[in-house]
Amino acid sequence: MITDKYASFSFKIDCETAYKIVGTKENFDQDSEEFKSSNEKGLELILGLTLAPSEFVKIRGQLMVNIKPIYFDLDKSEIRNDAAIELEKVVKIMQNIQSLRLI
Repeated sequence: MITDKYASFSFKIDCETAYKIVGTKENFDQDSEEFKSSNEKGLELILGLTLAPSEFVKIRGQLMVNIKPIYFDLDKSEIRNDAAIELEKVVKIMQNIQSLRLI
């Protein structure tokens, strides 16, 4: 099911049945929630799925690390604090995925 622009959706379900809702969005990690319906009619269940930005994004067919642009101050080579945060993301990913290769 595709949600509306507010990520809302509704549908009827069978009573006393187990369900799993999975939320996905391009360039975001998926999230899921499991629940079991009851015998009561007309109940509303509100689920809060959290889709975090993915560590990777596909650009021109290549899987790339998803980071913000890294800027340097004019005529300086020092790494700025905002750039250090993004570079730390890359270091953590490279430490966790030993098979990762740079292109």
